[in-house]
Amino acid sequence: MKINKIHAIARAYIRDEDSVLVADNGKIYFCLVVT
Repeated sequence: MKINKIHAIARAYIRDEDSVLVADNGKIYFCLVVT
């Protein structure tokens, strides 16, 4: 997965302070969003 893709999905998905749950291709990823 590419960082840009994660950030793009993360913005469209649920944001919880500096962490986010990202759903991609049937799998859920827990990512830290650095801004």
